[in-house]
Amino acid sequence: MVDGSGVYKDFDPTLRKSINTGYIIIPSNVDRKQFIMQCLRTERFSLLVEGGGGVMHNCYITKSAIRDIKFPTEKEQLGSGVVFFTEPYAGKAIITGVISSNGDTDLNEEDILVLKRSLDGNYALVSVDGKGQINIDIIGTAQRGKLNINVRNDDLSGEVNLHVKGTINVYSEGNTNVTAVDGNVNVSTNKDIVLSNNKAVVTMDKTGVVVNAGDQDILLHNQNSSVGITDSGVEIDTDKSIIVGGQFNVLYSTIPDAAAIMDVSEIGVSKIVKVG
Repeated sequence: MVDGSGVYKDFDPTLRKSINTGYIIIPSNVDRKQFIMQCLRTERFSLLVEGGGGVMHNCYITKSAIRDIKFPTEKEQLGSGVVFFTEPYAGKAIITGVISSNGDTDLNEEDILVLKRSLDGNYALVSVDGKGQINIDIIGTAQRGKLNINVRNDDLSGEVNLHVKGTINVYSEGNTNVTAVDGNVNVSTNKDIVLSNNKAVVTMDKTGVVVNAGDQDILLHNQNSSVGITDSGVEIDTDKSIIVGGQFNVLYSTIPDAAAIMDVSEIGVSKIVKVG
């Protein structure tokens, strides 16, 4: 970081070249973070003019150039190389473009627009391909690397809509969490729904719901009740009533073709009960 004193002379106001080059600097007597925030908020920057032109402060910048500016780090004295011109009457410097250094030149291609930011080993990149593809790459070090999409409305009317005429793939090397606060999670399709891991498969189709857990137990539970299918059999645990519906009775009549059980003596008990 450098200032306008010492070995560097003040900018020569008689220098009236139509185009000049220089480097973004941070004065040595300021707080780096606060100075950068001030530059970005006010859109005014400090420059070291190349070729012995001195230092300029409060330089204007175009909207297209400000997005590519890089400030010097603690180990570097110079930031981005820039192109600027000086307004001939008031002597105001206006930065019009940023020149890539040897270390940050990207291999650009025709019809591809790239927006990239990097700091301390982290970088985020958005690539827009005119042939019909958009890539978002976020590479982070430990505890870094996030993609946030925020849609907020005071009346909870915000929406995120994703429409694809094709396939949607979600791949995670960690947990995948879906949380709905004060709302439902709805999944609907006119085809089958299959949920599976490496041990169990749940299939929902037109015939019903089929749970295949292999040699594992199947457990259904809420706050008060549970139903388990285990090696020991079917276990129902509840402090409420148990209701079984269907066209077959759990207790059956010992009289063939009887329409109803008329007497206790007519009740038969079976270990195998068909529930329709």
